[in-house]
Amino acid sequence: MSEPIIGYEVLRKYATLCGAKNPDTLTCTQLRKHLATLIQLFNMTENDIEQLASFTAHTLGIHRTSYRLPDDIYQTARISKLLLFMEKGKAGQFMCKSLDEINLNLEDDLMEQLDDG
Repeated sequence: MSEPIIGYEVLRKYATLCGAKNPDTLTCTQLRKHLATLIQLFNMTENDIEQLASFTAHTLGIHRTSYRLPDDIYQTARISKLLLFMEKGKAGQFMCKSLDEINLNLEDDLMEQLDDG
């Protein structure tokens, strides 16, 4: 009979083997927190959030009480999209659009800055 896979031990092993600078910070808890933080920036349905909570071995209640961003951080993340476009002088092209309709691809913007630099 084979041994069960223990997720946190596997993550710890490969965090060390991959050569991460701080492998102790790559934990299941930190991964769940990061994932829960990121999904708040997406337009997910209640069912999607429930499935994510289940996938990360949580109830929906634990997900909401333990891993949600405070409203001020969440709002700052949303508004930062607009501020980045204003900084580049491109805010006018988004008139009459909601924050959810404004798409910001930070990876493309970073690559553009590297090319310009």
